[in-house]
Amino acid sequence: MNKHTSETSFCLINKNRRTIEAGEQVFYCYGNRTNKFLLINYGFCFPGNAYDSLEFPVRLDVEIEGEQDIHKLVDLDWKC
Repeated sequence: MNKHTSETSFCLINKNRRTIEAGEQVFYCYGNRTNKFLLINYGFCFPGNAYDSLEFPVRLDVEIEGEQDIHKLVDLDWKC
């Protein structure tokens, strides 16, 4: 395994195990990532990202009797 040092700027692993010719275009796949992950780790995000998600707390200490009470489950005063 190669060790990364403070001199390492980018590491690309060729999983196809074929020679990449000089001047040939290569692609980097970030995987199925949320916009939060992409922004924190890479500094960008995609509008309309199919893998994006929302985070919000759901209260479990509230009793509900019908559909009209479901709004009580979401804590709108929550601060992340």
